[in-house]
Amino acid sequence: MAFSPDGRLLVSVSADTTARFWDVTSGRPDGAPLVGHADDVQAVAFSADGRRLATASWDQTVRLWDPITHQPNGPPLDGYEHAVRGVTFSPDGTLLATADADDAVRLWSVDTGRPLGLDLRGHTDEVEGLVSSPDGRTLASAGWDRTVRLWDVVETITVSRPLVGHTDAVEDVAFSLDGRLLATAGKDATARLWEVSSGRPYDVPVLDHPAAVNGVAFGRNSRLLATAGADGALRVWDAETGRPTGVLDGHVGEVTAVDVSRDGRQLLSAGVDGTVRLWDAASGRQLMEFTGNAEEVYGVAFAPDGASVASAGKDGTVRVWDVARGRQDGPAAHRPHERRVGRRVQPGRETARLGQRRWDRAAVGPPRPPSARGAVDRRDRRGLRRGVQPGRAVPRRIDRGPRDPALRQRGRLVRRSRADRPLRPGPRSGDQPRRPAARQREPHGTARLWDREFDSWLIAGCSLLNRNMSIQEWHQVLPGLPYERTCPELPAGPAAPGDAPAARY
Repeated sequence: MAFSPDGRLLVSVSADTTARFWDVTSGRPDGAPLVGHADDVQAVAFSADGRRLATASWDQTVRLWDPITHQPNGPPLDGYEHAVRGVTFSPDGTLLATADADDAVRLWSVDTGRPLGLDLRGHTDEVEGLVSSPDGRTLASAGWDRTVRLWDVVETITVSRPLVGHTDAVEDVAFSLDGRLLATAGKDATARLWEVSSGRPYDVPVLDHPAAVNGVAFGRNSRLLATAGADGALRVWDAETGRPTGVLDGHVGEVTAVDVSRDGRQLLSAGVDGTVRLWDAASGRQLMEFTGNAEEVYGVAFAPDGASVASAGKDGTVRVWDVARGRQDGPAAHRPHERRVGRRVQPGRETARLGQRRWDRAAVGPPRPPSARGAVDRRDRRGLRRGVQPGRAVPRRIDRGPRDPALRQRGRLVRRSRADRPLRPGPRSGDQPRRPAARQREPHGTARLWDREFDSWLIAGCSLLNRNMSIQEWHQVLPGLPYERTCPELPAGPAAPGDAPAARY
C-alpha cells in the first residue's frame, strides 16, 4: 500500500490483480480499480509529486498510471523473464527502479518508458528490499544472498563493493534522511549501520537482537533508528552511537513492520497479534492500540500529515485509523492482501517491501509463467486445501522457499507449508515422469510435501543448514572417513580444510 504525497488517498494492491484507491477521510473506495495486470500485483509506489503511480506484478510487467484519471500512462514496461516484485521512484520522479525474481535491478526513464542501460546485476538471490537515497543518486538493494548493494543511478554502476556482514537474508533497508547512513535488518538477528559514501560498516557496534529483525526505520533527525523484532519488541537506537535507548513491549508475537512519523515524535508498529500500536518516540510509552484485524498485520504507514495511519493485514483488509480520535475511518477495505505490501513511509525513502516467493511442487525453479495462471483453482484462498487431486493444480500455502541459489537450477521442493504463503503451479517437465510426493497431515493446520527422490533431500537439507559440517561434527558422525563437502555448493565447514573436495552422490 502507499499514501499519496498529499495524504488524501491510499492505494492498495492485491492478489485479485488490481490496485484500488481509497479516500483516507471516509475510508471508502475512490473511483474504479486499476485493471490491466494479469496476475497478482506485488508492489505499488507514488512519485513524489503524486502525478504517477507504478505497480509491479507477477505477470512480468510494471505499469504506470495517472492517479487522477485512473488510466494507464503508456504501455506496460515489460521485457522481464520473471515476476516483478518491487518498484520505487527516484525523489525527482524521473527514474523508476524495479526488482524482479531474477535477482536483477532495472532502471527506467519515466518520461519515455524505456530502460536506462543494462540491468544492475550482482545479487545471487532474490532482492528483498529496494530504496532510493534522499538525493536520488544512490539506490540500495538488499537480498536473500545476505548482501546489500549500492548503485549509482546516474552512471548505472555499483558505488562500492557489496555490503557484507549479515549471515542470513536481509529483510529491510532504509536510508537516513540526511543520506549519510544506511540501516539494514537481517534474519540473522542483527541490524547493521553502513556509511553510504564508502560502503563500509559505520563505526558503531552491530545492533544485536534476540531474534530476526523484520524492519528498520529512521527518524527525522537521522539519529533515531527503530527496529521491528521477531521477539515481539520494538527497539529504539541512537544511530550515532549504536546504543539502545528503549525497548517497547506490547505486541504478543513478532513485530512485523515499523514506521516513524514525519516529525519523528511517534512510532508505529504492526504485529502477528493483529494489532497496530502507536508509541511516543521519546518516552517509549504506548499511546494507542488499534484493533480490528482478524489475523496478522504485515504493513503499516503514517499518512504524510501524521493525522492518519494505515495497515494491511493477512485477513484481506486495508484499514485507516484517525490518530486524534483513536478509531477507524470508514469500513475496512476488504481485498485479499496475502503478502506484505509496499508502503511510502518518509519523504525520500520509498521502500519496496517485496512479496514472498512461490514454489512449484514439481520442481524448484523460476516462478511459473503467466500462461499457467489458468490452471489454478482459486477457490479457498483463505486456508490450506486438503489433498491434491491427480492431474489438477491447486493453490497451497507454503513457507518462504530455500535461499540456496543452486535451488533455481536443480532439485525438487521439500518444504513445510503454512496457511499464509501461496504455492502456484509451475511448468511440469515432460522428459521424465515424476514420482508422486508423499503427503503428511498434521493437527496444527500445516501440511508437508515430501519428495521420494534423494536429490531433493540433499538440496533441502543443505538449504536449511546453509553450511557444511565442521571438522568436529564430521569426526563424530563419520569417524575414519576423509572430510568432504556434503553440500557441494557451499564452502567447507568450520576448521575443515578449505580445499576439501565436494562429495559425489
